[in-house]
This record gives sequence, C-alpha cells and structure tokens, in this order.
Amino acid sequence: MLMMLKFHRGFTLFELMGVLSIIGLLVMIGSVNLIQVMNDQAVRTVRDRFSHAVHFARAEAIYSQQFITICPSSDQSICGDDWSNGWIIFVDDNGSGLRESEQERLINVASGESAVVMNGNSEQQHIMFNPSGRHLGESQFFDICLSHYEYQQTSRRIKLTSSGSLYYPVDSMSENCNA
Repeated sequence: MLMMLKFHRGFTLFELMGVLSIIGLLVMIGSVNLIQVMNDQAVRTVRDRFSHAVHFARAEAIYSQQFITICPSSDQSICGDDWSNGWIIFVDDNGSGLRESEQERLINVASGESAVVMNGNSEQQHIMFNPSGRHLGESQFFDICLSHYEYQQTSRRIKLTSSGSLYYPVDSMSENCNA
C-alpha cells in the first residue's frame, strides 16, 4: 500500500518572517508620522484657544464699553507667571492692566497642554483692549511650541497687531521655543 502524501498549501517560515518584517516597518514609519501629527495638533489647539480668547476680549471690550485685559495666570485668579499655564480675561475698571481682587473675571483658560510652551516677545505681560476694541500697546508676538521641541515644524507664531487684530505669519518658525 502506497501512502498518499497530501500536499498542504501554506507559508514557509521565510515568507512569514518577510511579511511580518514589512508590516513592522510600515507600522514604525506610520507611528512616527502619527506622533508628528499629534504634536502639531496640540500646538494648533493652544494657538486656537489663545486666538479665541483675544477675539472674545476685544469683542467684549466693544460690547461692554469697558477696558478688558488678558494676562497670563498659573492659578487662574491673579496675573503672573507665563502664558504656558493659561490666562484669565477680566474687566479692568481702572485700565491698569493688573487684576485687583474685586474686578470681575470673565474667563479662566488653562492651556490644557502640559507639553506646550507659549512665550511672548514683549516686556508687557498683559493684553488690554480699550472700549473701542483697540489694543493698548505695541505689536506682540506669541510663539507656541512643544516643550521638548523635537519637531521644528510644530511651532506656531501669532502676531497681535497694535490695532488689536491677529495675524498668523506663514514663516512661523521660532527661535523663542527653546524650553
């Protein structure tokens, strides 16, 4: 009796190892791109939150016919620290740019991203709008980037003009993002 050998179709060990190697390489390349996209989105999120706060403060100054100030705040109650920890928007009765405890606070905003650094280029630590919506002060740049700053393309720059409008320069690469 002859034994019939059955041929089983399948993959050899070398074929299986080759396919797994290719899949591993594609996953590795994809994960690096995914990390870059996630970092870029974190920076854009902080930039958008800040620009919304500036637009809100300007509109509120015009609507309420009062001085409105935005200042950096780490504890969401008094001005100080740097912009990375968040900011507060408040009605500035006397136009001093400093928040006295009795002044009404309109919005508290924490940046929400501990990995993002936000620097201003000016000695002025606040942004103030007069009742006509004009920014009181010179033009300011705000640089927003990752605190570990591995990927150069993730930095963003916002320019607040002296008229109070925001401008996003195309060449947003920043030297101020060395955390």
